[in-house]
Amino acid sequence: MRRAAAQERLDKKRAVEAHRDADQQEQPYTYKIARYGNETLAVRYGVANLKKVVDEYWYHGKGGVPRRNPDRDRTRYEDAETITLKKLRPAGSGRYEVELVDFGGRVAVAEVRPGSEVVKAFHPITDSWFDDCAALEKTLEAGATFTLKELARFHVQNAVRVQRR
Repeated sequence: MRRAAAQERLDKKRAVEAHRDADQQEQPYTYKIARYGNETLAVRYGVANLKKVVDEYWYHGKGGVPRRNPDRDRTRYEDAETITLKKLRPAGSGRYEVELVDFGGRVAVAEVRPGSEVVKAFHPITDSWFDDCAALEKTLEAGATFTLKELARFHVQNAVRVQRR
C-alpha cells in the first residue's frame, strides 16, 4: 500500500516536472521570479508584477477581547514572488516566447532554464529595443532603487516618446 502511494507521488512529481520543462505548454504554470526578473518585465514590457497585501485591522473590544474591523483594513502592493506563464514556443538558448496569463495574455520573451522553476529575466522581442531604449537599459543596469511601478511608468513614457518620432 505504501509503495503504491509513493509511486503515485513520484509519478505526479514527474508529470509536473514534464509540464514545467516542456517547450510548449497547453496549461499555464506558476514560476518563481526574483527581483531582477520583475525589473526586466517592468522596464522592457511596462508590466508591474505586484501582489495585493491586506494588513488586517485588529482592536480590543469590550472586556479586552480582540476583534477585527475589516472596514479599516489597509491595502498595499508588494513585488510578487511568482508569475504565471504559458510557454508558446522556444526562442533559443533557454528563452521562450510566453503568454503572461495574469496580464491580459500579453506575449513576452522569458528566460527559463530547463529543470528550473525560476524565471531569470525577460528579454525584448526585437533587438532594436536596445538601440531605441538605451536610457531605460542604463536605468536597469545601474541597480537603482526604483519601485516596479516606477520602472513600468518609465517604459510607458519612453514607448510614447519613441512612437512620436
